[in-house]
Amino acid sequence: MREGAAADQAVAESARRTSSRRELARHEHFDRVSPEVGQLDEEAFQRLMDADPDAALALLADLTRATDPRLRELARRLAGRIIVDVSRRGQARHRGVGKILTQPFRPDGGDLDLDASLDALAEAKASRGAPDTEQLRVR
Repeated sequence: MREGAAADQAVAESARRTSSRRELARHEHFDRVSPEVGQLDEEAFQRLMDADPDAALALLADLTRATDPRLRELARRLAGRIIVDVSRRGQARHRGVGKILTQPFRPDGGDLDLDASLDALAEAKASRGAPDTEQLRVR
């Protein structure tokens, strides 16, 4: 099988995969939004959307792949309306471009800045040891 065909097949398989109620229940608010099989409580969804839009949209995205065909269809219809509603709320605010800062290495502190850490990495390679974390930089 050629490489492109394998990728196409993987995408098609992913599109066919559905999520059971058990899988959907990993969302904290799933039981409120879909209290029963085949049901979607739009008012509960709207309350979640008002309180936590990211969680609401993540849940809705997963609901559109529900194993339950009725729930899946309701979620897809709601998703179409939600996207249109969000797009009609006015112009997006221009936020500009942020400035990337280089900082000393912290285990939880961003991506390794290879350019700024190159000397430490080369030195570690030459000595066949681990790099000195005090010389590493993150962005």
